[in-house]
Amino acid sequence: MSALKREIEHIGFLFQQGGIRKLYEYVSENIAFDLKNGIETSMWLEKGDFTSHPPMFDHGVRYRASLTSEVLQAFQKIAGLMPQASFFDMGCGKGKVLCLAAKTGLFSHITGIDYYPVFLKTAEQNLKNLKQTGVSLVEADMTKFDDFAPDSIIYMYNPADLVVIDKVRENLEKTCRRAIVIYNKPLHAEVFKDWRVIDYKTSPDLDRNTTIFGFNV
Repeated sequence: MSALKREIEHIGFLFQQGGIRKLYEYVSENIAFDLKNGIETSMWLEKGDFTSHPPMFDHGVRYRASLTSEVLQAFQKIAGLMPQASFFDMGCGKGKVLCLAAKTGLFSHITGIDYYPVFLKTAEQNLKNLKQTGVSLVEADMTKFDDFAPDSIIYMYNPADLVVIDKVRENLEKTCRRAIVIYNKPLHAEVFKDWRVIDYKTSPDLDRNTTIFGFNV
């Protein structure tokens, strides 16, 4: 299916899910962000449209971009908790959150991790269009990535199933002195049951549910 036909299908799905409100949210939070910045992050990609199946592919989910306001609100809530920590977007996709993180000046270094090379190429171009330098992009299975900093802030927008999220938590606990996880659409929040809850927000709209967990914070 062509990208345009798939996007039309997605718009229809959003309208069925939440009517005009959901469509307005998608346009104002995602499409407008892309148009303003001359990048492309908003277009969904279903798993059936991936052109390759990297390791752990069956544990991943379709691609959707985070809502701009959810990310910025989370950044406001963690500001000052771990000054100049390193930032990692687990399942960074096309790099929207990396672009937002780079603009904040909150982080000493920014890294995006994804198992799909097509996304990483798009993220690289998006960062270039925004003239954001110093962002690292790593092609990796999230369960194998453990190159975290002593002080790390992690962002996840429902990137994978319970198996993967639990392994990410385990790697963080083994590697980091302190860690913060911003978990948007936290379908497997039970994985972090032993971590401190720094902040949480619940909503009937799952995309607007975000919990922030702290490890030794």
